Amino acid sequence: MIDKLFKHIKSTPGSFTFNEEVASVFDDMADRSIPCYREHQFLLAACALHYYKKNTLLYDLGCSTGNTIRAIEALLNQELYTYSFPSITAIDKSPAMIEIAKRKCSHLVVDWQIEDIKEVVFKPASVIIASYVLQFVSPEAREKMIADMYAALISQGTLILSEKIYWENTAFDTDMKTHYYNYKRIKGYSENEIKQKETALQKVLVPFKKEDYLNILSQCGFSTIEIIFSYFNFITILAIK
Repeated sequence: MIDKLFKHIKSTPGSFTFNEEVASVFDDMADRSIPCYREHQFLLAACALHYYKKNTLLYDLGCSTGNTIRAIEALLNQELYTYSFPSITAIDKSPAMIEIAKRKCSHLVVDWQIEDIKEVVFKPASVIIASYVLQFVSPEAREKMIADMYAALISQGTLILSEKIYWENTAFDTDMKTHYYNYKRIKGYSENEIKQKETALQKVLVPFKKEDYLNILSQCGFSTIEIIFSYFNFITILAIK
């Protein structure tokens, strides 16, 4: 379905939440709101499969409608890897998102869990994907979450972390936001849609600076920390234990 949630003017847009209404248009919303969204799914899948170890877990935190899992399947179908579909635990606190993901991935064996990722008790894993999810977690809880993920990863385990950020240089941050809003305009969003969604996301999506995440990852003990994707105010970091 086409994302028209903020097409009409609302007196109070309200706080953004991943309810049934959002879940029903999420794929279109993500494709038009997150730069290089489809290519990014390939990036996540490729890195996840490269670092995945047989007979271990792969976590997809904030799995939404299962697009990363479908990208993993698509790569495996190219017969570029010598192992079968990995053991994936997919977690999202939105029942509506999980329901759609289950339908899209009904032919795959996935452990679906409806849970707040702050409450997850991790089992040993070789890969954890956290794609645009920590930005919706309260800032004070993020460091502990990353520490918990580090503790769960086996030796040489990998965290793939994607986040919307803000830049410390205020003028540069303004420039990046301008470019990003132009990107959304090109994708067909109106001025009203852009403004209303921004209002709805205030205090719901709270970005960190790039340096904040790099420092936390380093303090938690990750030995390799590299930015593997950057586009305006969106980044992906690959961190190896």
